[in-house]
Amino acid sequence: MSERWPPGISDALSLPCSICGKRTNIDYKASDESWKYITSNKGHGNRLGVICLECFIELLLRHDRCPENCIESIYVIGRSATTVFKIDYLAHWPKEKT
Repeated sequence: MSERWPPGISDALSLPCSICGKRTNIDYKASDESWKYITSNKGHGNRLGVICLECFIELLLRHDRCPENCIESIYVIGRSATTVFKIDYLAHWPKEKT
């Protein structure tokens, strides 16, 4: 068995989101362009922190970016396996204002 961890697959290390503080077992791979934009000063400005999928999608929508064009895959991390989903379509809707 290889000693290297497969590229692009989460190691299940669950760090809190730098925006909402939640820990999640869902990881994702974003396009380099969208990640650089969102983590730049034009987006959120947080280059080093973890951004959970929910917050990343919210930031994309806030900046008029289409999530299905920016997120390449979603990983659900289990105890013994990681399930990989390739994105074809993401349904999203605006939050209700309270």
